[in-house]
Amino acid sequence: MLPRVFFAVALAALAVPVPSAGAMPSTDADVLGELHEIGQFETTVGAIAEHRGAESSVRRFGRLLRRDYGLTQGDVSRLSGGFGFAYVPPPPPGRVAEDARLLGAIRAAEGADLDRRLLATTLAVESGA
Repeated sequence: MLPRVFFAVALAALAVPVPSAGAMPSTDADVLGELHEIGQFETTVGAIAEHRGAESSVRRFGRLLRRDYGLTQGDVSRLSGGFGFAYVPPPPPGRVAEDARLLGAIRAAEGADLDRRLLATTLAVESGA
C-alpha cells in the first residue's frame, strides 16, 4: 500500500507547475545563498510556531520546521566550506523586505490568529504565491 501511495504523491508532484520567482541562481555560491536564506526564514517561523502556537499540531509543525531547516543550515555551511566559499552571498533586497514583512505579521499575531497566519504564510511561500 505504501509504495502505491508514494508513487501517487510523486506523480502528483510532477504535475504541479513550479512557480517562477525570478532568475534562477547561476553559481554554486548563489544556490547556497538561496538555501541559506530559505533556511533562516523557515527556522525563524518554526521557532515562533513551536513556542507560541495555540494548537499542539502547530507547535509540532514548528518543531519539525526548526529541526529540519536547522539541519539544512548545517549542510549549507559544510557545502560552503567544501566549495571554498568564505561567505554565503546576501539575498536580494526584495527578498529581505518580503521576509521581514511576513515575519512581522506573524510576530504580531496571538493565539488562533497566530496559527492561521503561520499556516497561511507557509502555504503561500511553498506555493510561490
